[in-house]
Amino acid sequence: MNKKERNEKGFTMVELIIVVAIMGIIGALLVPAFGTMSAKARLTTDISTIKTLQRTATAYKTEKELWPGTNASTLVSILVSDGYLQAEPTLQTSAAGGLISVDVAAERIWLDLGAGKTTTFSKALTQIDSQTVTDFVAP
Repeated sequence: MNKKERNEKGFTMVELIIVVAIMGIIGALLVPAFGTMSAKARLTTDISTIKTLQRTATAYKTEKELWPGTNASTLVSILVSDGYLQAEPTLQTSAAGGLISVDVAAERIWLDLGAGKTTTFSKALTQIDSQTVTDFVAP
């Protein structure tokens, strides 16, 4: 009976399975949170873009005594061609239906998420200041 002692190092299969299962559970819990954070980041970026457009259009009106354009595309084109903006802004929410909307009579610009699209961003919208959402997201 000649047994050699083996100095085995490493993890057993059961230990590895437990660790992988725990990592899977943690991952499953974090993925929805990252989705909401991503949507919030896109909305926040677009709201910042809308605020910049509003300030720039107001500055244009102050100097030229005329609101720049009758819709979003002409407004942006005029602001770019007259040097008020360096380039046309790109909305981060455009893939999900986000658009720049303009009300010339009210001299107001807002982010239009489209019919039914606000539900796509509902969790993210609740995490943004409600006054900001009222002023720059919903018409």
